[in-house]
Amino acid sequence: MPLDPLAVKFLEASSALQPPIWQLPAAEARARRVLPPPGPEVHEVMDMEAAGPDGPIPVRIYWPSDEADLPALVWYHGGGWTIGSIEGADATCRRL
Repeated sequence: MPLDPLAVKFLEASSALQPPIWQLPAAEARARRVLPPPGPEVHEVMDMEAAGPDGPIPVRIYWPSDEADLPALVWYHGGGWTIGSIEGADATCRRL
């Protein structure tokens, strides 16, 4: 199914106004990112830090309910270790 002609024009115009995100300096790419709307409420959220080779790494643990036997999922967000953040992945993790 092809895109609506107005959508094509919008995409062409907006890509002509700015370079692709991978061509931007990291600070500018971070400033341009848009965070998704908040995710749903969950039973509990805990922020921690794990030791990393270059300093602490933020870790966020979600509990959807107070059940004792729940499966686990480890989510490594994207961003090329440059523009991603724990806040940027929060809504997705809450939905999982």
